[in-house]
Amino acid sequence: MRLGIGSKADQRDFYLCDNVVEGRLVWPQVYTDDGGVHADDDGIHVEGNGHVVCHNQVVGFGDALKVQQDGARAVDFYGNEVLSAYDNGIELDTSEGNTRAFRNRFTNTYATISFQPVFGGPVYAIRNVVVNVANEQLKFHALGTTPPEEPSGMLVLHNTFVSPALALNLQTSATSHHFVIENNLFAGPSPPGSRVVDWTGHIDDGTFDRDGWFPDGTFDFNSGGTWGSFAAMRAAGRFEPNGVLLALPIFASGLAAPASYQVTMAPQDVTLASGSTAVDRGLIVPNVNDGFTGARPDLGALELGCPLPLFGVRPEGIDETNEPFGCGGPTVTTTTTTTSTTTTLPYVAIQTTALKLTDDSTPPINPAARRVSFRSSTRHDPAVNRIVLPGIGSAGDPTSGGGTLTVYNTGGSGEEVTVALPPSHWSFFGERAYRFRDVNAGAPVSRVAVTADRISLAGGGPGWGFTLDEPSQGRIAVRLTLGSGRPWCAEAPAKASGNPPSTAANDRVGRFVAQPRTPAPVACPAVP
Repeated sequence: MRLGIGSKADQRDFYLCDNVVEGRLVWPQVYTDDGGVHADDDGIHVEGNGHVVCHNQVVGFGDALKVQQDGARAVDFYGNEVLSAYDNGIELDTSEGNTRAFRNRFTNTYATISFQPVFGGPVYAIRNVVVNVANEQLKFHALGTTPPEEPSGMLVLHNTFVSPALALNLQTSATSHHFVIENNLFAGPSPPGSRVVDWTGHIDDGTFDRDGWFPDGTFDFNSGGTWGSFAAMRAAGRFEPNGVLLALPIFASGLAAPASYQVTMAPQDVTLASGSTAVDRGLIVPNVNDGFTGARPDLGALELGCPLPLFGVRPEGIDETNEPFGCGGPTVTTTTTTTSTTTTLPYVAIQTTALKLTDDSTPPINPAARRVSFRSSTRHDPAVNRIVLPGIGSAGDPTSGGGTLTVYNTGGSGEEVTVALPPSHWSFFGERAYRFRDVNAGAPVSRVAVTADRISLAGGGPGWGFTLDEPSQGRIAVRLTLGSGRPWCAEAPAKASGNPPSTAANDRVGRFVAQPRTPAPVACPAVP
């Protein structure tokens, strides 16, 4: 498929939301590998004015999201989850005004946000999360006409960029006019290469200020000036007079730029570390960042202490009236004077690497003999099915919000056990893992460990209420929720062994062993 969702010229007021659009291109294939053969393989492109493109999950196209008509106005892209793009994560090219890209998450993209060009603007990029950029974060390019049609009127505010080669890269001879780049966070590799910034284009009435940069090194703005350090650039007064050089840790999760764009990264949580130098360093921009928690807005896409926005397809019951999108909007639970409604965040489906349950099968039954263990390793799985470690202080931080484990039969028996995992038993270990420990006698779950791409847990004993007294279980599912973050869900059938293959040895009274490395379920099964 080379076009997911398209349109025709001068159409108006489309609402294209909550779709899963999958193309055939596989990361790390990018534009320069074949000279742009797939540059026009579009995930979702719209022509005309007044469209809304929201909460889609897009992967495997040349350009994931795209404005396709010269002079387009009033087109919004928000809440989208782009898992890869061979060329642009989003093209706002040839927009005229009031085109906006906000609260989107882009992972594994070549040239992420394109403005080639903008005809006067304003065109906005606000609070987008951009991780693993192969080439240019912001594509301020011209059309190859004579004279060139150059970009003008871009407002780039409160975005987070994490890139493996340069914190900011722009390779063009074009001049960019009348733009503002403020309150963003730009993180590159440490140690840096020859430059932290390599901006070759000319600048006419362009502002860089109150952004956060990492690491220190050479900041090269071509005709705008070149400086060997952030301090020297700031002292010169032209760029970033109120900007900040960031110190580690920047992100609560410990996120750092990958060594190469050729790795396939899962979508990342870019919640700031509680002591990050990006906290409270932003400029107050009315109607853009009014909802902030500290003395001033934080830099980047996510305000520390605010509810995380939803990226990608929303679950049933969540729409624009109640979806969380930071301190300026509703949380996941909404309450009125007469009703209280709780909506459920979408599950992240993960593989069952290993799952085993045992029980005493000889009367009199001894509940102390019950055991449960589970493990999921997702490093080599598709990005949408990988385990992303929630940041400290985020909605998914179990040290403040605790957790919940549910294990249940999906084969028809109705067996189900839910265990609360209180915050007092959780700790953040070595800046890379959450660990749960409960050494109390009778505790149904003794340990849980959650790291990037891995969950493991063990428990049992008289407090574990899942019995195995049926002839067989068939299938068993596991759900784990940390705080109020997105929960994980796995499901697996019993392991088949022997010749001919049979599940009899692994699915019987007193014993269930799941099929190893069972892929993530297409959908999380309902709890009985």
